[in-house]
Amino acid sequence: MRDRRHTQFRIGGEDVKTVVSTPSVVETTTSNPLRFLPEELIVKILLSLPVRSLLRFKRVCKTWKTLISDTQFANNRFLISTAYPQLVAAQNQEIKSYPIESLLQNSSTTVTPVSFNTGHQDYIIILGSCNGFLCLHNVHQHSVRL
Repeated sequence: MRDRRHTQFRIGGEDVKTVVSTPSVVETTTSNPLRFLPEELIVKILLSLPVRSLLRFKRVCKTWKTLISDTQFANNRFLISTAYPQLVAAQNQEIKSYPIESLLQNSSTTVTPVSFNTGHQDYIIILGSCNGFLCLHNVHQHSVRL
């Protein structure tokens, strides 16, 4: 027997809604070691994790697999990720990502960028971006990558 629960809360100024189909209370109390954590807290934690971790955590239990696989969860994760914009710059063979919030809050703070090595000795330029995806142009190979 499964219960369908709706949860709503705010993260980064955005309303986040989740619908989770979970085992019934009797089933949960006997088999779920996380029964003492409120579902809302678990959802907030999962929403803040990198995608690679979420893919691993789908194997923790059926409840987490259902939650992480839910389209509403994916939509909420996208909304949260866009709430923390990044400034992206290409320099030599690296693409660097700077958190804009840190740059705007205190101009005297030194911000260490997150670097992504392109693995090429070629000249890479950023053509544009959309929904967090970058369109990169390799000048020497005359190729474009997303």
